[in-house]
Amino acid sequence: MEEEEEEDIRFFSEGPWNPLTKCSVSDMIHELCNLHSNCITIDPVDLPSSLPCHLLLPKSENNASSSSSLVCDIPLIKPGLYSGCYDLQLYGKFSTEIMRVEYRRYDLTKTTTDHTGSGRSGAEKAETDAIWNAIHRDIFLCEKQRDDNELFQYLRTAIESNSNANEIVFVLGRKVTGDIHVCAGELTWGAVVYPTIGVHREGNHNNNTSLNRIVDKSNSKQYDVARKWWGFGTLAYPGFQSPCWSAGYLVQLAGHPNSPDAFGFSWDIDVEEEATILRWLEIQNEFHQ
Repeated sequence: MEEEEEEDIRFFSEGPWNPLTKCSVSDMIHELCNLHSNCITIDPVDLPSSLPCHLLLPKSENNASSSSSLVCDIPLIKPGLYSGCYDLQLYGKFSTEIMRVEYRRYDLTKTTTDHTGSGRSGAEKAETDAIWNAIHRDIFLCEKQRDDNELFQYLRTAIESNSNANEIVFVLGRKVTGDIHVCAGELTWGAVVYPTIGVHREGNHNNNTSLNRIVDKSNSKQYDVARKWWGFGTLAYPGFQSPCWSAGYLVQLAGHPNSPDAFGFSWDIDVEEEATILRWLEIQNEFHQ
């Protein structure tokens, strides 16, 4: 067993999968073929609709009757495929990863009557709990991901104390290609873009309450922050072990070449206020003609 582990380590340190070594894409594909008996499975990735994003926000199964309209504070970030640079020093040539950005919306008209539960019928309370249970399960992944900072409970309390919140809209970033910590297919970050959510403090971690400028992780350029929305990002040990949520922000950049369509995500624990800047994959435009 120990010999096998040593061989694995040696393969990683000398082979094309070492993030810090230089090799061609063809070399990595050839190595994959050798590992999997010359057979590689390619999973399709759905391309986004060409509809404006405010028209394609999908309704969840809980909000088919929602009639509330969107407001101007919701960012116009197109659903679809984006690239983003994660830790360059740690992930090397694998630091640029692909993610799919999508929207999820839940109807909260049954949740804002009285967050204590009094004044509501048993059926209404059951429906309210069902909606929040769905959010806890599908967005915060409560069955497999830790929430040590109680971000879900913070969100629910903030929403239920806002009598004007008739719905909640999430923007989610799901990895298409992953890394040693957060693998492909997992949520890398999420943000609440409607209604507005206040700041959540995480113990002694740096807190970007006055986040006005961020640094692009890919090139160290600084940008002003035009707007930001409260969110949460995934942290994990190698092999996606013990994943947990950490607070963060979806930010809209000012002064970026792609402004006002430039967005990024900044983790609350980033002392240097860095951000993963989202770059739209231009090849998708060919499918929107």
